[in-house]
Amino acid sequence: MTWWSSEEYAGFRTEILADFEDDALGVYEVWWTANTRFPGRAVSDRLALAEAIVAELVANGNARLYRGRWIGPSHERQPVPDGDLGAVLLAWSTWVPQEDGVVWM
Repeated sequence: MTWWSSEEYAGFRTEILADFEDDALGVYEVWWTANTRFPGRAVSDRLALAEAIVAELVANGNARLYRGRWIGPSHERQPVPDGDLGAVLLAWSTWVPQEDGVVWM
């Protein structure tokens, strides 16, 4: 059971899609956006919403996940293999920015 309505979910998904339309978006930024948009909800609820949105976007082909450096001249990023997607979404390091291992969409 989820706390968000279908309208809230659709609106949040639209906002996230617009955020990474022109540039890569760190997966952690989806959680940060949920924190801003729904400050009265439990942290775990906001993380669950962010995870659901990212999982849906990847499953529907609207996004692809990549791992890469936080910043640098090359911004090299490697695609996350499809078989690793579930584990990547469950990893704490995906949702908390790491200098050498940011997960991007």
